[in-house]
Amino acid sequence: MSKKYSVYRRPLDDIKIENRFIPKGLVNRTGNMQVPKYIVIHETSLGLGKTPKSKDMDNYEQLLYQYAERNMPVGYHYCVSDSEVWQFIPDDERTSQTGKGTLGNLMGIGIERLVNEVTDRNKSIHIQAKLSATLMIKWDIPLENVLTHRAIQHASNYEQKKDCPSRMLAGQYGGTTQFYAEVLRCIQYGWIFEDHLSEDKLAYYKNLLNDSNEKNIYMCLFTDSILTHGEKFHDIQINDSGHFKR
Repeated sequence: MSKKYSVYRRPLDDIKIENRFIPKGLVNRTGNMQVPKYIVIHETSLGLGKTPKSKDMDNYEQLLYQYAERNMPVGYHYCVSDSEVWQFIPDDERTSQTGKGTLGNLMGIGIERLVNEVTDRNKSIHIQAKLSATLMIKWDIPLENVLTHRAIQHASNYEQKKDCPSRMLAGQYGGTTQFYAEVLRCIQYGWIFEDHLSEDKLAYYKNLLNDSNEKNIYMCLFTDSILTHGEKFHDIQINDSGHFKR
């Protein structure tokens, strides 16, 4: 997979993940624990053609408190823009993000992507992919378990399905195909949030990156349905429908 080819622009600034944890005990941060098995991709828009003019990161931080005041358990672990990453809920705590009883609520980490008229969407999608790659390494989550809001509702046999992230699902800015390809590039070329990993995880990851034989890279991250023994990471491709192929 080419390092140069991408539909997204990568910010040059060194972006750090900022801790903005909401207080434990709020209805959307109950402290109920989880072992994350899924990463859920969201966007803050209410749908196609509904781009807010100026709603920024502060707005979506305050929205969590407004949900709590209205006794609504809705939450999300992270929100990313084109220049910031804010974490509101620890990875290993549950929050309601995809519907009661769904896999996203029970064992998912939710990443919202900021949508407004001033945010550079290409950069923000790259940052969302970079964070997804980092969390995959941190929690040993396979790429096939990085799902959109709608996809995880489908996987959970949830009756109501939300078209989220609506622009990605509609194929805008490369759609899901290019998003997954960007996640793979982030892992392949070391575009991750290193400070978000333990020393052991980071060292193991870098050892794999430096393996001159490129042997079975990230068998800790990919299931056999994606990467089988003997195959190289560089051989992984994604077809037009967003499914993996060899």
